[in-house]
Amino acid sequence: MLTLFGEHALVYEIFINQYIHEKSLEQPPEEVVALLIELGVFKLSHVQSLLDLHDATMS
Repeated sequence: MLTLFGEHALVYEIFINQYIHEKSLEQPPEEVVALLIELGVFKLSHVQSLLDLHDATMS
């Protein structure tokens, strides 16, 4: 079965569960991933240039 993360699915699952634990979140992993994607898309929509993206990731 081909998955979104392919052969690295277990690694991503560990990272996602660690993030949920560290942030003391109550939502299920699939909801957390959806919210993180939505947040990322929102932030990227405000980027006008690659320099803006670089500056945003450095702050």
